[in-house]
Amino acid sequence: QKISEYFKDLQLDKNGGQWRECRLSENKFYVRPEDVEFYRKIQVPLPSLCPNERLRRKLAYCTDRIYFNQSAATGEQIVSMYPPRWKYQVYEPDYWFSDKWDPMEYGILLQGEGGETPPVRFWEKFEKLQLAVPRLALYSDASNENSDFTNNSMRLKDCYLVFNSADCVDCYYAYALVNCRDCIGGLLTLNSEWCYECREADNCYECFWCDEVKNCRESYWLTDCRGCSNCFMSQGLRHKQYCWKNEQLSKGEYEKRLNNIDLGSWEEVHKLRMTNDELRIKCVGAIPCGRPTRNHNENSINIERSDYIKNSKNVYQSFYIMDSENIAYSEGFIGYKDTYDCGGGLGGERCYESITTSSDSNYEVKFGLNISNSQNVEYCDTCSNCRDCFGCVGLRNKQYCILNKQYSKEEYELLMDKIKVEMLENGDYGEFFPPEFSIVPYNVSEAFTSGPDKGNLENARCYGYPMMEVADDVTVEMGEALDIGALPDNIKDIDELIVEKVYYDPVAGKKFRYLPQELFWHKKFGLALPRKYPLARIRGAQDYFPLGWWWPVDL
Repeated sequence: QKISEYFKDLQLDKNGGQWRECRLSENKFYVRPEDVEFYRKIQVPLPSLCPNERLRRKLAYCTDRIYFNQSAATGEQIVSMYPPRWKYQVYEPDYWFSDKWDPMEYGILLQGEGGETPPVRFWEKFEKLQLAVPRLALYSDASNENSDFTNNSMRLKDCYLVFNSADCVDCYYAYALVNCRDCIGGLLTLNSEWCYECREADNCYECFWCDEVKNCRESYWLTDCRGCSNCFMSQGLRHKQYCWKNEQLSKGEYEKRLNNIDLGSWEEVHKLRMTNDELRIKCVGAIPCGRPTRNHNENSINIERSDYIKNSKNVYQSFYIMDSENIAYSEGFIGYKDTYDCGGGLGGERCYESITTSSDSNYEVKFGLNISNSQNVEYCDTCSNCRDCFGCVGLRNKQYCILNKQYSKEEYELLMDKIKVEMLENGDYGEFFPPEFSIVPYNVSEAFTSGPDKGNLENARCYGYPMMEVADDVTVEMGEALDIGALPDNIKDIDELIVEKVYYDPVAGKKFRYLPQELFWHKKFGLALPRKYPLARIRGAQDYFPLGWWWPVDL
């Protein structure tokens, strides 16, 4: 009834929309008529934050860094997305998913319940619960095999430093891979094998340093190409073979030119990458270190202010959406319907203001963090296979729970009405978790590394996001290190002993080692070894080829 009264009193313009001022940035933003109808349908008030600040809030709960931490359960050293001395107890995935502990034991009574406590605002109760329940060290599940150094992942095997990915084998140093094998580096690569540093690639084989390619094989430095094979440093090709810088060659001439290039030399590869960047800018119209100017949508209709939309319809101001319908202000998911302000996941409907990577089958999840296979849950954190839950943390296979306390169906519905009325009256209902509850320090979150206000701590500090000085992450090696400049230029001059040495990247200011698998891969294809600290390679791909989530809304 309270929310119905809210919409009854709402003053809209002649088109049925409303201009609003963001209560944080003070930027003006427009709530479209179709947005108003969506909020009315799912029974939430109009947002008080502009799209960029809504995105910042969710990305502040995400990170692509991992650390060594100590298990609160076993005392052993484990890999964790949470830095040491942060505010949570952490359990390794095997223990967290076991029956050796019960998150319901941390349950908290609602305000005023039974008359034994004075009324307390919901957020105070939730914060206490969130701090008490041990956290899953990594957002991964038991389906991963020998892939401890990954996060936001599922069904990985023998992968290392791979993030936001699923169904991959023998992949390294990459972000957002799906169904890939034997790939190194890259970003947003699908259904591909033996690819190197490819970005936005689909169904490719033995492609190296290629961007925005599909159904390509045995090629180097392609951009916006489809159905091509044995091509080199070309743009915009369709179903071509033996092309060199967009020039058609015979098979013999192509192979002769390719044999005259030494891809094992780091110096030569560096020059070729610079040449490719110049050609890409000239031929494709890309902005250096910025977003491409072309439209990358495929097989989609009614797409507005969005890019990289595939097999979808009715999508507004969203990016990297596949097989979805009626989507707005969202990014990076597959198979969603009637969903706003969400990121990540492999299937859902009527979801709002949630960030859920590597999960699926959600229905009416609102204000959720890492929710999977759940229905009608709100303000829940790291819950799976749950229904009708509110303000819960770490639950599995539960129904009719509030703050990790079990209720009957009748009790739950009565209490839910009371708590939502109070939250609406206090202005606490209708948005993602508050900034101060962020589960990782803001300065190591994706909001800081790649969000709308990338690299700026001042505004985030003013808005209440927590920060902490964080020591080196799990990839940083200790001990005496050789400067990376001491590495031989050519892969032919590098022996297996390199994997026993520590090298120093002066640009990143970090020490690191090369993996034996990495050396094998580069030897197999005769490619020069990279000279950058591993996580810098991943972030470099994100910087050069932006995912689009943070593009200014007026572009």
